[in-house]
Amino acid sequence: MRAASLASVCLLLLAGCARPLAGEALTIQGAVQPNLAAGQVDIRVTRPFADGMLVFYLLRAGVSGPQPSAYCVVHVRRSWFLWHADGGGGCLPIQQGLAPQSFHPFGFGRVTGPQATYTYAEGLALDPAISAVAVTFENGERQVVPVEQGAFLAAIPSRSRVVLYEALDQGGAVLYRR
Repeated sequence: MRAASLASVCLLLLAGCARPLAGEALTIQGAVQPNLAAGQVDIRVTRPFADGMLVFYLLRAGVSGPQPSAYCVVHVRRSWFLWHADGGGGCLPIQQGLAPQSFHPFGFGRVTGPQATYTYAEGLALDPAISAVAVTFENGERQVVPVEQGAFLAAIPSRSRVVLYEALDQGGAVLYRR
């Protein structure tokens, strides 16, 4: 067993009762990417959802250097004292060499967990004026979610598509629309 994996397992055992918050990557690091070092997984948003947590993270692996090479969403849940991944939309590559955008919705995907299928929408909101993102799904549901560490994650417990993303300022005014 690699030292990084062993350290992740030990940390998960110690932190098994702690509720992970965005930015506390080591709490659920071993569940999302157990074979990578902590510096390669940049957890941006964790959101309690259904019987576990949805986790949106950026992956820095391979030759991408400090730039993320992929974005990922996974559903994790606690089993005894450990977190484990039980479903996810997988990771999609980020095109290298492009200038970062102020508001960049990555799209939407689905996670099939043990209880149901969830539709999620995620992305980056790098403009400091953006405080929340409104996501409108095809079924008419609209969620306003906060921006955490320059990222957002919305999810609903059904199969749907995203029809509109709106980046909002603190007063609720629309700054960007996609």
